Amino acid sequence: MSSFQSTHKFFIAFIAICITQFAFTLSEKLTTVVCTESFGTLTLESNAKCGQKLGDNTEKYWKCLTANCQKDNHKWVSMSGCRLIGGPPGTSVQQCVRYAIVPSGDNFQCWNSGATNRYLCPLSNAAFITCTQCVESNGLG
Repeated sequence: MSSFQSTHKFFIAFIAICITQFAFTLSEKLTTVVCTESFGTLTLESNAKCGQKLGDNTEKYWKCLTANCQKDNHKWVSMSGCRLIGGPPGTSVQQCVRYAIVPSGDNFQCWNSGATNRYLCPLSNAAFITCTQCVESNGLG
């Protein structure tokens, strides 16, 4: 067997292994996640971070394509009973494009599409974004 045939066979085998490994890795690690802890985009129209509270009260974070995240065909969730932080008294309904549970655990912080004002919204009135084809990530950063 010539060295060309040996190299050629090795190259074909290497490509086949790479393709198989890539397909197996993608199918194993991509998952659908309900963002019960937090949601926000990292880069415009590209990636989003999704935080999920697990049954044992631990948190797990996911990186997802923003295009694969939605609630009822919207890129926001509706939260009611929201109070503008530092604003006048009263509550409102907000379309939250970003949200995160506050450290005390009794409200969500919500940002609407203007992203300049923050609102506190009760947990009881929260809805959640669901993302598909996510991979596990290491925290919010």
